[in-house]
Amino acid sequence: MSSLKCPQCDKEVTQTARFCPSCGAAISSAEIMGEKSTGEESTPINKMSSKLRIGIIGVFVLITIFLLVTLYDYIYFEEHDVIAAQPVVSDPVDYTDREIEMTEISAIVEDGYLIFPLQEVLDHKLIRTEHQSPTATIPILAYISTKGKLVTSISISEPSNSSRFTIINNEIHNNNCPSHWELDSMRALACCGNNHPDPIPSEVRDGNVFIAVNTIENWRRRL
Repeated sequence: MSSLKCPQCDKEVTQTARFCPSCGAAISSAEIMGEKSTGEESTPINKMSSKLRIGIIGVFVLITIFLLVTLYDYIYFEEHDVIAAQPVVSDPVDYTDREIEMTEISAIVEDGYLIFPLQEVLDHKLIRTEHQSPTATIPILAYISTKGKLVTSISISEPSNSSRFTIINNEIHNNNCPSHWELDSMRALACCGNNHPDPIPSEVRDGNVFIAVNTIENWRRRL
């Protein structure tokens, strides 16, 4: 059994002693030499342990918040903002177990609009055309969403620079890589989440689709 010093006569006493065997002085645990220093040494350790626990709890809370926000976005992200404002031009369409390739069509430019027949989109479900700006050829696609809406987009996906896509099982697929997105929401179902064909507004008049040329030419690559 280890020994300590008597605070009165400095003789060694055992840790369990109540009185000093040499001088008879009463021994209290608070007076035993070395006990105070032991408590002081443990204090920094206790403080570090407390900080570590707080840090771990903080990291856990941040991770939980991130996962909840991600889950909320996944559940409630129903439709792209531009697509939500597009006109309904047909009954809902179910592409389950169907594969729709792009059909190339011609378009004209008149009075500041790129114009092509709506019937081409209704017949083929997914079409591709091009607009020749002063500086570049810009591919455009149009399709009928599962809700029967007309969707018009810039037909480009970065970083693969693909301009061709295919509808497969209510999804639009990049022909050059595994990227694909939901037709209505443009929510990513694989890689390149923000590089889907970028929806642009259009309108239907007299059986034709009208897309403002300024909208097409002012579009900028996202990467």
